Amino acid sequence: MNANKVISFHLRLTLVWLGALLFVATTAGAQPGGGLDYVSLEARLLQTPVVFQATLTNFAKTLVHPGPPDHPYAAYDYTLTFRVNHVFKGGRTNQPLVLKFADVGTCVEFERWTTNRDAFLLFASNGETEASLASRFFGEVNFILLGPTVRGKNLMPEPDTFNRVYDQNLIILTQPADILNRARAFARNPPATTNTHKFYLPEPSSIDHYFFNCYLTVPVDPLLENTARHLIAAPDDFIAAKTNAARVPQWRCDLRAEGVGALQYFKSPRNLRLLKSLLTAPDCDMNKDWSAQYQSRNAIHKNYVVRRRAFEVLQGWDIPVPRPVTEEVSITK
Repeated sequence: MNANKVISFHLRLTLVWLGALLFVATTAGAQPGGGLDYVSLEARLLQTPVVFQATLTNFAKTLVHPGPPDHPYAAYDYTLTFRVNHVFKGGRTNQPLVLKFADVGTCVEFERWTTNRDAFLLFASNGETEASLASRFFGEVNFILLGPTVRGKNLMPEPDTFNRVYDQNLIILTQPADILNRARAFARNPPATTNTHKFYLPEPSSIDHYFFNCYLTVPVDPLLENTARHLIAAPDDFIAAKTNAARVPQWRCDLRAEGVGALQYFKSPRNLRLLKSLLTAPDCDMNKDWSAQYQSRNAIHKNYVVRRRAFEVLQGWDIPVPRPVTEEVSITK
């Protein structure tokens, strides 16, 4: 086997095992500086021309090469056949979907998915060929695994930081029925706009707001205003690890600030009154001030992010208000 073929084989093998490891089908992309960019279920439906549900009904496996001595691993050709159950969006027909994977390593997930008759939510482009869907099946993870269709089973593993399915209300979806119901409802009544908004997710991010930042993209529709006001009024409803006493105050502050930022699309007398009331909000980031003038003293730098965000939104609405105090240093003995 020549060098180019070995490299190509290893690449295909890597993609297959990447898919096996991410079989819940993460919707997150990597952040350049570290972190993840999630796309909510609704935003994926908004941004993707063709979305459909399909069940894996059959797979065929053909040995291409048994492995050593002149081949690095055993290689197979796989053919996966899906029954298309429901088209949520786009012009996809109900004809079976056949995906072929040539000259790849062993992937036990294919056989397990077929045995369990697992269902998938697949995302495709207009007129996309089966060959193109197969080439993106693992590399871009263009599906959400819905789990076995057999009643009474635990349909989906508990999500972790890297493979979460969020809805537009920042809720992590763990049940296939919830995913399908929300997909069906959104596809039936999509928003008039294709605009999206990006939320910062403090809980899976690092506390320094720098090293590992996670975000969630959601549609700009009437539900976003409700979510924004909910974040401001009750941020604890969006915090899972409420017993983490050291982090919860920071998360609460970040979530309220994110709610304020999302109100920028919804100028109204009610929201105007709310934002003005937040210009004196006590929420702040607190970190030790290491600047030269405070190095020998116990100085805490306070960053009033909720006030700052409220002022920025009001400025964007051309509402004249006094600039609030957004930073200060507190010194203790």
